[in-house]
Amino acid sequence: MLDLHNADDLKRMLAFIPSVRLKAPRKGEVVDTLVRCLLGADLLELGNRLNPLEQSAVAEGAHEGDGIYDQGAFQAKYRGLPVFETEGKHSWERRPTLIRLFVHPAGNRGKRIPKDLPEKLAAFVPKPPPAQMDSVEQIPAQAPRVRNSRRFDAGKGTTIYASHEAPLAERLTEQAAIQDLRTTLRLIDQEKISVSTKTLLPSRASMTLLCDLLREGDFFELTEKVNDWDPEIGPMMGFSWLLLVQAAKLATLRNGKLSPDEILLIESFADREADHLWSLSESKAIQAIEKGARVGEFRAFLGACDPQPLPEAVEAFLISVEQRGAACVCKGSCLLVECVSPQIAEAIARDPRAGMLCRRTGDRGLVIPVDKEESFRRAINGLGYGMPRV
Repeated sequence: MLDLHNADDLKRMLAFIPSVRLKAPRKGEVVDTLVRCLLGADLLELGNRLNPLEQSAVAEGAHEGDGIYDQGAFQAKYRGLPVFETEGKHSWERRPTLIRLFVHPAGNRGKRIPKDLPEKLAAFVPKPPPAQMDSVEQIPAQAPRVRNSRRFDAGKGTTIYASHEAPLAERLTEQAAIQDLRTTLRLIDQEKISVSTKTLLPSRASMTLLCDLLREGDFFELTEKVNDWDPEIGPMMGFSWLLLVQAAKLATLRNGKLSPDEILLIESFADREADHLWSLSESKAIQAIEKGARVGEFRAFLGACDPQPLPEAVEAFLISVEQRGAACVCKGSCLLVECVSPQIAEAIARDPRAGMLCRRTGDRGLVIPVDKEESFRRAINGLGYGMPRV
């Protein structure tokens, strides 16, 4: 990597090693000398001369990421960046700093430690602390960010410029995450999630389906591309949840479909008594069926574990919970309306038009299907009654 530097920069880097003096050296001589010093006894002395931020940069490269210096990750972790060259109006006025002996340009504007250095550095450079995320009780108010964008409109043959305000959006995800995990696992249990057998990445249709059912939707509004060359932001939460359940081993791949983990399936119908001992639980089974669990899948799993027929008690249990778990079926949502008097409730219920849209409950109550609300309003308006909107 030293060969990528010009001769002047190499000589300036060599000047950081006081024990070396070369008279009118050629570039090859400078490179050989720097390599000898960095792989020899001078390495420790040079490392100790780095300031704390520079030492952290070297430690990150020596212990993490195969020697690669990730500027974005480093700045997020340490709230600062090391200086690799002195300031100057022109490039020839800038001078390399000491850290350039350790971290070198690596193409595409990246930087890395040469491959033969990390092992030697790791012997005396302490391993960096893990990254931590700071937390605050309340997010401070911030002015909206202004983002400028441009796109070429092929239909008009012109470039369109626009400015967009991006206000700070606060989302409390703790409760939503619990519900979203259950939603994800329910879709997997219903075999509605497809992933690639090679990359394990979810299909676009699977991500879209999941995003539509998440408690608060995705982080960004998904929009179609205007032009073929425009970048397209895909679902973030729909993508992430389906990778997280695989990483956490809550689901496994079977024939291109995600399937619930066997332990998760057992826990939906039974309580763990010991490491390899379970007892069937009626309450857990009924709750699992309410959430979409299928008794047939659990029965098939039990049958695959033992070629013998299921014991009569187990079969009876499965038949019972399958029936009782679906004993009540939700046919829709209704509005519960309370009239100010039993007389008004009776008058509405007896009306040929309004009475067809409601049912009495209690002395003053009326139950109305949600999709009949507007029709019910018009009917009671005809009787001279009103129902304030809430």
